[in-house]
Amino acid sequence: MLKIRDLYVNYGYVQAVKGLNLEAKTGNITVLIGSNGAGKTTTLKTISGLLKPSNGEIYFNTQRIDGIPAYKISRMGVILCPERRGIFSSLSVIENLRAATYSRKDKKIKQDLEKIFELFPILAERRKQAAGTLSGGEQQMLAIARALMAKPKLLMLDEPSLGLAPKIVNEIFDTLLKIKEQDLITILLVEQNAFLSLEIADYAYVMKTGQIVSEGPAKDIMKERELIEKYLGG
Repeated sequence: MLKIRDLYVNYGYVQAVKGLNLEAKTGNITVLIGSNGAGKTTTLKTISGLLKPSNGEIYFNTQRIDGIPAYKISRMGVILCPERRGIFSSLSVIENLRAATYSRKDKKIKQDLEKIFELFPILAERRKQAAGTLSGGEQQMLAIARALMAKPKLLMLDEPSLGLAPKIVNEIFDTLLKIKEQDLITILLVEQNAFLSLEIADYAYVMKTGQIVSEGPAKDIMKERELIEKYLGG
């Protein structure tokens, strides 16, 4: 579904991504792990069109998308759930969810809302509550739910475990597996929680200072604990 070839991304004179090659196969969970500053978030923002590469190519379902405006990429079904959630704090839960449907032309919004509330029952209870008053875990659930309401074909998540208690993190990762299996959505996950993300992933890339230093089936990368600890600074 997604192919990246020889991608370079600069912040001014700083090269944040250096010759990255990555693929995400349809129906799989692909994880990109690495320490802070590795270039993971930059990679996601470039795929979604928020940043422009200085070199390289990005293909989504065989169509080249680097250079296409972000709003057009999102309408193609490439949806980013950003780091630190990016929800509208002053709007209610239901208003946040409806905001994600502004470009949809189909008539299944009500049906999809019902599915979201089945997936995240706590959001159903909090549907009229201001998003900014939710707990951190509930806000992350809302961020994922809002992304799902945009009808993604490729769902990209940036550090969904950030700042959350272990119990909540486990719940969210279990939900990601349900999303993959029930809705057949392809997921590209960026995470520092390496071992937990590898448990649910099909394929993994390890990133260090803008480059891929290792890749392979997640179950194989999981066995390379020294490698993971080295490149996560552990």
